[in-house]
Amino acid sequence: MNIAKLMQQAQKLQQAQSELSNKTAQASDPSGKITAVANGGGELQSLSIDPAVVSAEDTEFLQNLILTTCNTALKEAREQAAQEMAANLNIPGLG
Repeated sequence: MNIAKLMQQAQKLQQAQSELSNKTAQASDPSGKITAVANGGGELQSLSIDPAVVSAEDTEFLQNLILTTCNTALKEAREQAAQEMAANLNIPGLG
């Protein structure tokens, strides 16, 4: 195994990981009342909630809506990150 080539791949990987933290994925619930934005580093960047869905009588519905929307945004960000990493590293089977 060529150490220089391995080091070059590691540098590419570090650069790609750094760039991913600047890329975002956005998801909204079907009604568009809740929107979540996550970055390629797997962090939730923002969450917006339309006041119309806030109800003291149905907090469980709102909690489920928020969880589902956030998880969708995070999943999309992870998928984008995986595609980006595979493209940068040219590893068969990852892209």
